[in-house]
Amino acid sequence: MFVRRVLGLALLLCAFAVTGCGSGLGDVTGTVTLEGQPLPNVNVMFENTQKNTRATGTTDAAGKYRLSTNAKDDGATLGDCKIAVNQPGPADSSKGEGPRIFPVRYERADSSGFTYTVKAGKNTYDMDLKKQ
Repeated sequence: MFVRRVLGLALLLCAFAVTGCGSGLGDVTGTVTLEGQPLPNVNVMFENTQKNTRATGTTDAAGKYRLSTNAKDDGATLGDCKIAVNQPGPADSSKGEGPRIFPVRYERADSSGFTYTVKAGKNTYDMDLKKQ
């Protein structure tokens, strides 16, 4: 009886070692540009509607981002995602919306035109937004 339990536990541990912890997340990085120029300080959101999850990241001065879902830089849920890119709002919301950097269609995952399938491991997805 004891040997069966030990053997069963060993097989279970081997299964975890082979498949990983099963986080269901892939590391996603990329660059956001506007007409080929880096776009700093914009928010990138990958929405997986099948699994009802969202991963977000903010671009740095070079337009580069890395996504987070549950913890900093942990990645995005595996599977098909629709993507939105949001420009930063004014620090003082009473001032209203600032000037548009790019068309509002990019701020909605359903109309941005950007989609990506996140796979296990490292993923890179670059986006070049247009002014029109």
